[in-house]
Amino acid sequence: MSDVFRESSSYYFIGFRATSDSHDNGLRKVEVKVNGPGVRAQTRRGYYPPSNKTVAREVINGLPSGELPVHATAAVVDVPGRREAEVIVAAQVDLPRQSTTERTIELSATAVDLEAKPKGTQRQRITIAPAAPSDRWPDLPAHLRLPPGRYMIQVSATSEDRSGGVVVDVDVPNVSKEALSASALILQRRPPPAIEDKTLAALLPFLPTAERQFRPSDDVAVFLRIYRGGKDRIVPVRMSARVKNEENRVATTYESTLEVANFSEARSADYEVSLPLAQLAPGEYLLEIDAQSGARDVIRTARFSVVK
Repeated sequence: MSDVFRESSSYYFIGFRATSDSHDNGLRKVEVKVNGPGVRAQTRRGYYPPSNKTVAREVINGLPSGELPVHATAAVVDVPGRREAEVIVAAQVDLPRQSTTERTIELSATAVDLEAKPKGTQRQRITIAPAAPSDRWPDLPAHLRLPPGRYMIQVSATSEDRSGGVVVDVDVPNVSKEALSASALILQRRPPPAIEDKTLAALLPFLPTAERQFRPSDDVAVFLRIYRGGKDRIVPVRMSARVKNEENRVATTYESTLEVANFSEARSADYEVSLPLAQLAPGEYLLEIDAQSGARDVIRTARFSVVK
């Protein structure tokens, strides 16, 4: 586990100088190849030259400036009776905690497919009240309607002439055809804040959080939605939740079963487990939830840390 944490904390930053003098404002594709077996490069698939003609290009073009740190997570939630799923995005922006005035944040979330084509954008202006010194800035929710496929979700934020962004890789499955599938792990703080967005309220019973650093006194739950696609008879799904430390040792384990009665008419069932924060020493951890049904197996993971 220590090797995994160390590897995921680093990346390659590669730049190039365009030699074309063309004034074409269309998409310019970029392809990065890795000469190594079993290696997949997750990179930007293209870019638009500087232009003020298309709002979506502002979101896709350029790299995060770092002036305004942005944190984000994304989870796919199936919508019964609809081919497109809803990708739920939870974002947080690092702002000075000592502020005594309201802050306005311009938040945008854009989905880009593997051909670097924009497939949907949500923009919103959010005004947040000043937080107490010990509090955190609230999570900023967004959601995008996307068909099955793989996407990069570019989350960008601007506040008081500072801007930043982050990219989240998302795979939208076709849950109606897969015998066993699951959403990503969605974390929530309890008690959860009220959900003002009606679309989110219809999809989830709580507001997701992008936070992954917690104290032992925090009350944090993890949510996972299990799907049984196809038309075969629904059978129980065995659930196993494990928390591993940096030495890959299992700190806690939970076992349970989603019975047939737990599944809705839409062939989905919700699973929830609490993070055992009070039992964990400060450090880095990995939560691994395994859903098994016969020979089928789906694993979802989420990193988090415990601080004093």
